[in-house]
Amino acid sequence: MTALGTIYNGHQTRSLEELEDDYTELKSTNEKQEIRVRHHRTKAESFIVAFVLSQSLYSIAISVRSSSSSSLKSNEWLLPFATKLLFSLIFFMAFADAVVTFYWTQYELDINYMDLEFLHKKIVEAKYRSATRSTTQSHSVEISSDHHEKRRTRPDDVRLFGRKFYIFSMVIMLVAFSAIDLYSCWLLLCRDN
Repeated sequence: MTALGTIYNGHQTRSLEELEDDYTELKSTNEKQEIRVRHHRTKAESFIVAFVLSQSLYSIAISVRSSSSSSLKSNEWLLPFATKLLFSLIFFMAFADAVVTFYWTQYELDINYMDLEFLHKKIVEAKYRSATRSTTQSHSVEISSDHHEKRRTRPDDVRLFGRKFYIFSMVIMLVAFSAIDLYSCWLLLCRDN
């Protein structure tokens, strides 16, 4: 649960200054969260590039070795194939961790942006109320979820679906790449045997 969710559950009276302080603090938190989101996305993309390059280089090495005069014997194909398969599995575990971390960090950032929007709305309301009140009343505002307002507590489903679809598509493409790469490795190693 976000900080705003714990602060604003129930009815509390908050001054305009407190609301502005909360807004500034949440905005600062969001800036740090954006940096984390970019870091995790870059990490996942770097895993993809490193995987494709390393698998390609390994395939070239196998191709050169299998086309040379010292062709592999029929029982020697298993070691390069198993190495490639093991590397693919290790990569996939690291990639999955980076992608899941990216997804949830972005999800939390989306919730923080909704909280920031809610706080901004309350600040505008507080400024409007304080401008219309007489100077004898205090400058505080009631923060609650009244029956007129429904506050979203979850990011947009379309954006979440789009993000999940992107991640799923990348995973499917990488699995397909790995399968084709492993099949080509097997063909190169066993074509003469």
